[in-house]
Parts: sequence; C-alpha cells; structure tokens
Amino acid sequence: MTAELLAAIQGSCVALGGKMDSIARDINHLRLDLRKVADHLPAVKDDVDALKKEVKWRRAEVDESKCSATQMEERLEDTKDQSRCNNLHFMGFTRRAEGSSVELFLEHWTTKSLRLLKISNFFMVERGHRALAPVPHPGAPPRTLIALFNYRYNHAILQYVRTYSPPQIRGQTDLYPS
Repeated sequence: MTAELLAAIQGSCVALGGKMDSIARDINHLRLDLRKVADHLPAVKDDVDALKKEVKWRRAEVDESKCSATQMEERLEDTKDQSRCNNLHFMGFTRRAEGSSVELFLEHWTTKSLRLLKISNFFMVERGHRALAPVPHPGAPPRTLIALFNYRYNHAILQYVRTYSPPQIRGQTDLYPS
C-alpha cells in the first residue's frame, strides 16, 4: 500500500510539474503582451491627445456655426422688416370688394385705374390682405387693404401717385406706402 501511495504521489508530482510548465509558459506570454502594450502606450497617448485637440477644434467650429446661424437669422429678420416697409396701403375699398383674392383684385384695379401695363409675367402683387383689425361697424370706414407689389410695380405706382392725383375710391384718395 505504501508503494501504491508513493506511486500516486509521484504521479501527482509529475502532473503538477506539467501544469507548472504550462503556467510558466502562460506567464511568459502575459509578460510579452504587457511589453507590447507598454510599447504602444505612448502612441495611444498621442492618439488620445490628437483626438482631444480634434474635439476641441470641432466644438469651436460648432460654436462659430451657431454664431453664423444667429447672424443669418438676424439678417433674415432685417430683410423681412424691410419687406414690410415696402407695403402699400389702399384705403376706401368697401368690405368684400376684393372677392376671394386680394392679389387678383388689386392687380386688376391697378391696371384699370392707374393704367399700368403688365411689365413681366411675374406676379404683380406678391401678397395682399385686409388690415388685421376688427370688422368695422356700419357707417365706419372699411379696413385698409395692404399689399406688397413686385418692386417694379411698387415703384411705378408710387411714381404715378406722386405725379398725378391718385384715383378716387368712393370719394377718398388714400393710397400711401408703409
């Protein structure tokens, strides 16, 4: 029985020796991998620094774009405000005289009353509407028609009104720019 026990212990030692060799090989591989990682670490640090600089640059670019967008929005608002200053106001047209389209009504009225020829195929009246106010009481003057004409027509209408007396609308002669 002692011989058997001794043989079993020797067999275990041989098996442990083989495992120890395997563990030693694994430790050597880990050492080599750690050396490779340590060798690449400065390059990785440089890449991280480069990425940080890129992110900082991109953030500055985004901030600049936001500033530029804000400036463009302000310019757009200025342009809209200037456009509003080019409106012409027509007073004295009775309620519902324009029918379903203020633009077509004013185009027809200006060509007939002011004897303006159609200069181009573009829209003569770009937009038009009644003044945004409550509906007037019976006997009160009607709400103003407001229109933005194509710039060529706008200039021609104002020149006509300055040169000649404007046409009468129900006895009133109110036509003026914004």
